[in-house]
Amino acid sequence: MNSFQKLMVLRLALLLVLMSASVTAQDVTEIPHALQDALPEPSVVLAEVNGKKITGAEVRARMLSAPQPEQLAPRALEAYVQECVDRVLIEDFLKKRRVEIEDEIVAARTKAVLARASKAAGSEEAALDRLGHDEESLRRTVRLSLTWLKHAQQTLIDKQYRDYFKEHQQELDGTRVVLTYKFIKLSDNATDGETERAASQLKAAITEGDLGERVTTEFAGKLPRPVTAEAFSMNIGETSDIIFTPQAAYVIRVHERIPGQLSLEDVRTQVLSVLAQQLWDEEVARQRSSARIRVTLP
Repeated sequence: MNSFQKLMVLRLALLLVLMSASVTAQDVTEIPHALQDALPEPSVVLAEVNGKKITGAEVRARMLSAPQPEQLAPRALEAYVQECVDRVLIEDFLKKRRVEIEDEIVAARTKAVLARASKAAGSEEAALDRLGHDEESLRRTVRLSLTWLKHAQQTLIDKQYRDYFKEHQQELDGTRVVLTYKFIKLSDNATDGETERAASQLKAAITEGDLGERVTTEFAGKLPRPVTAEAFSMNIGETSDIIFTPQAAYVIRVHERIPGQLSLEDVRTQVLSVLAQQLWDEEVARQRSSARIRVTLP
């Protein structure tokens, strides 16, 4: 690995670590009751992959490292077990391909992740406990992320970067949209009646021209992604249909589009993170086609 590749690894390491373990320093808080109730016992065997056992301890780490909103409403246990299955398959794939990462890079990134978590949790021990890791399992998570990054850099070709940037240019180049919007909050598990009433109120707001003051947003702005995705697909002067998200219903009107100035090289790191995840998903599918997988949920 040359010096430029090492620099790219260091710049993207934390990004990909957090892609597979999403809790950051700001997120290390008390475990939500819903998640606490869903955590499996550490010693129970929940799956076997080509003869390798996956225990409750590994699954707990995946659950405790999920994004904070997901921790408030965890997915089914099997979803986390299957993620652990995928990780074992990718680890074995990388070993067969003899893709390796230097120990000092792994150590540096592990130290950085733990330092961020410890700052919020108060100590390394508390941080590891909250993340569901011991030091060795955290190093393993970091090593897998870094090694996959190296594999992705070696595998992806420049055309894939260019094609992705061209397809998603408005999302990546800093383009901004000026819009007005109105929203109505929805309760958890909103009923059909509630969503119908929200839609009716928003349609009335459209008729009355009551969509609030103009705001300017980038694709990754404060509005929910489904709302900004719709905004970036609309023509100037167009009003959207009702857009439902898990928390609210929205209607928007686009008034202006301000072109961005960022090039592919400016956002290459971001594109790599997306392409690396796509590559992961494709390889997981290939490995699963011939793997011996047995899931044993309680």
